Amino acid sequence: MTQSARLVATAITLALASATGAMAQMSFPVPGGGGMMGMPGGGMGMPGGSCVEYVKSSLAITDAQKGAWDAYAKALNDTPSGLSAMKDSMMSAMSGGKNTVEQLDAQITATENRIKALKELKPLAAALYATLNADQKKKADQMLSLCTQ
Repeated sequence: MTQSARLVATAITLALASATGAMAQMSFPVPGGGGMMGMPGGGMGMPGGSCVEYVKSSLAITDAQKGAWDAYAKALNDTPSGLSAMKDSMMSAMSGGKNTVEQLDAQITATENRIKALKELKPLAAALYATLNADQKKKADQMLSLCTQ
């Protein structure tokens, strides 16, 4: 192996080792669930309730907006595997004794699954956003992504 190849391999190994530690310390919201995983009471100021219910309450969804909201909320609740699987598969890859190439494959798969879930959610979010008034849109700009991170 050339010196350049060894340097690249060392840099990749160090980056993955660093990412492993960072991933172990990160919290991830549970789409449609109780806010940040590992945080009592739902985290992120969501006392005891789900992220979806917290955002709905904060936006003060009206009866006229209920259909668009229900479709958006259903997508969030139905796709936790797509949105939270990224964290699960990356943690598994980093701690499962996989080599660097297998870890990268797991990260790619997890990222592709997250992108797919977000693409499925986007038109529903756009439809909901179109029904919101100006004040709700200001809140939505700060809150709608809470349940998808």
